[in-house]
Amino acid sequence: MLILGMYASVLAGSIPELIVFAIGAVIGLALFSSLLGWLLENHEQLVLVVLLGIMLGSFRVLWPWPNGVGYEYPEGTTVRGTGLALPDASGDMLIGFALAAIAFGITLAIVRFAKAEESA
Repeated sequence: MLILGMYASVLAGSIPELIVFAIGAVIGLALFSSLLGWLLENHEQLVLVVLLGIMLGSFRVLWPWPNGVGYEYPEGTTVRGTGLALPDASGDMLIGFALAAIAFGITLAIVRFAKAEESA
């Protein structure tokens, strides 16, 4: 939703709108995961290259301290930015790096566990 610029609009929706959105998200995720599974089985390298390109391309919009995607305040004012800002407080960046390190460690542990199970 952030990439499409609809994040604030979805969060501001009524309960029936959010329910319809959630149902659509679940159905879309189920269909896409099936398609992605088939594509990975049949065209693994190409799919991984495309996914890497999408992730690198979306980095500009998904930067954790956005100053480039805009923000819509509840009273209707929209602030648009154009740069990749760093956090004001150094603690925010430290938290971001700590969470990234934890995620990396968990991913590494899962990969090692899977390889150990595979070889056993």
